[in-house]
Amino acid sequence: MVTEKDAQVSKTRGRVLIVEDEPLIAMSLEDQIADFGYEVVGTAPSADAALARIESQSPDIVLLDLFLRDRLSWELADLLLERQVPFVIMSGSPEEIPPRYAGTPRLKKPFPDRELEKALRSSAGLSRVMSSSKGDGM
Repeated sequence: MVTEKDAQVSKTRGRVLIVEDEPLIAMSLEDQIADFGYEVVGTAPSADAALARIESQSPDIVLLDLFLRDRLSWELADLLLERQVPFVIMSGSPEEIPPRYAGTPRLKKPFPDRELEKALRSSAGLSRVMSSSKGDGM
C-alpha cells in the first residue's frame, strides 16, 4: 500500500543530504532545496555525522561543505566517489580542487539560488545515470 508520504517522496527530484557545519546556512539550504522540489533527508554538521546519515538515509545527492569544523571533507568526498553518490562541493575559500573531482559541481559561497538549483539538477541527472548503471551490473 502506497502512503501519502511515499507518493510525495516519489514526486521529488531526489533525496539530498546537506553536510554543513553552520546551522543557519544549513537551515537556509534546506528551505531552498525543498523549494526546488527535492527531499532533504537530513543535515550533518561533521564528517562523522555525514557518514552515519549516508549509511542510514541513502541520499541521491550530497551537498558537501569543504571545510567542516572537525576536518576537511576530502575523505568524505572520496567515499562518495567510491560509492558513486553524486555530490556538490561548497566552499567559501579558493581551495584548489584535486583533479579526481574535476567533474564534480562546485559552488563558491555565497552562491545565488539559481546556481544551487543548476548544481542539484546536474547531480540529479548523474544520480539517475549511476543508478541505472548499478542495475545493469556495471
